[in-house]
Amino acid sequence: MIFFNAPSVGQLKADTYFGSNDHYSFLSTLFGEKYNREKYKGAACVYYNKTNNKYWDQIITMHNAIGARRFTEDNLTTNIPLLDEISDMYYEGDVESGNDLFQFYLTRWQFPHPLLSRGTAKDEDLELKPYNLRNDYDYIKPYALVLEILLNLYDYKASEAFLKNDEFYWLGYSFYSKSDSFNPINIKNITEELITIRKNGGWDTYKTINNKSATRTHLSYPKGFLKNSSYLIEYSTYHNIDKNEYFIGLNPNIPKNKLQDEINFCYQDFFEFDKSISNSDYALINSFSFYMNNTKSFNDWRRLRYNVQISDLEIDEKYTVVTSKENFQYQLERLSHMNSKTVTSQRKEQNILRKYLFKNTTDPRCCICHRNLPISSLRAAHIKKRADCTDDEKRDINIVMPACLLGCDHLFENGYVVVKDGIVRSNSYKKDITNDLSNYTHNIDGNKCLHWNNDNLKYFEYHEKTHL
Repeated sequence: MIFFNAPSVGQLKADTYFGSNDHYSFLSTLFGEKYNREKYKGAACVYYNKTNNKYWDQIITMHNAIGARRFTEDNLTTNIPLLDEISDMYYEGDVESGNDLFQFYLTRWQFPHPLLSRGTAKDEDLELKPYNLRNDYDYIKPYALVLEILLNLYDYKASEAFLKNDEFYWLGYSFYSKSDSFNPINIKNITEELITIRKNGGWDTYKTINNKSATRTHLSYPKGFLKNSSYLIEYSTYHNIDKNEYFIGLNPNIPKNKLQDEINFCYQDFFEFDKSISNSDYALINSFSFYMNNTKSFNDWRRLRYNVQISDLEIDEKYTVVTSKENFQYQLERLSHMNSKTVTSQRKEQNILRKYLFKNTTDPRCCICHRNLPISSLRAAHIKKRADCTDDEKRDINIVMPACLLGCDHLFENGYVVVKDGIVRSNSYKKDITNDLSNYTHNIDGNKCLHWNNDNLKYFEYHEKTHL
């Protein structure tokens, strides 16, 4: 059972999205392209070094959950300014801003979800009726619902302000089964039923399914999302309950008025949508993206959250220019705060540089010898040796050129040829030269370098000075 469309892949939290998996940086490599599922699947395999070609189909639910996909008027994938800002802050060490964003997302979490709610709520063990998830339910805010129930439990008895695994499962089951006993508007009745279940030793139906691995998996995803809230805690001995049975509880250090403010903010608005429109409709995806990633709303929530004078995030709401070179340069800058010495960062960086050089070419050639070759026989070769580059230079789209693996890449890297004023020149200064090597370099001496220009001139000059 999928609870209120909490994505059932990974954990929906700042570290997953901006840190360890860095999913937003992957999206940035696709800015400027039209959506093509098969192409995205291939790109995801390369970027994440996966062999599973269904990985994109899994992580797209995470992007859709928080409205992280956005398109231009020409239906080209583009950036989201709020996510640009928060991800940069996260890389710079401001982890709290990323955590704040995901707690803000909790306040916007709703069911039915415009992009994820589809199909029916099926569960053979629970014998759920096949209601349509998109059409047959009224709008609710799951996070607000959990907070309200916990507040009611707190009023009943402070140490009882928690939900056990079976109790949260019961909430989901009662809602999906459209049980007459479940009415999100009447939180008091729901709370009283939970107290009765608790007094009777738990929900009997859960006892028949709790040992199944899928049951524990079902619970982990909504729990992971809810854990973004600083008002909730994963476990506390204060609640005097077995840790293995504990789902989520109220943070006893949060004043009740703060919790009520959070609940009121949740109910400030819903994203109401025409349920007859396809969940893949570009206009719907965009509208939801603007709802979820509205800078003003996020600033309003932050002021409420901290209850102090806090500076608004001032974000330039412009979109990434989707012309080829500028787009690839933007993608490189998305790596600006990653450790450039790690294998992961180098792999991502090199992937972007290769795509820049070879993505749209219909006539792939080595810029030194001019031979037309398969792209697999060409390398995105650093003009200035990568080990000598500053971090900014590693992220400069002009740092690479197409050089063949048939010899030119090696000859240039080791200084057997240099490029002076755009012309390839043989160079034997302080080199171990044989007749065969001399003949080879002589054949390409005088060639025009096909990739020399004013933007990369400084790198060619550095290379020349290094080897003369």
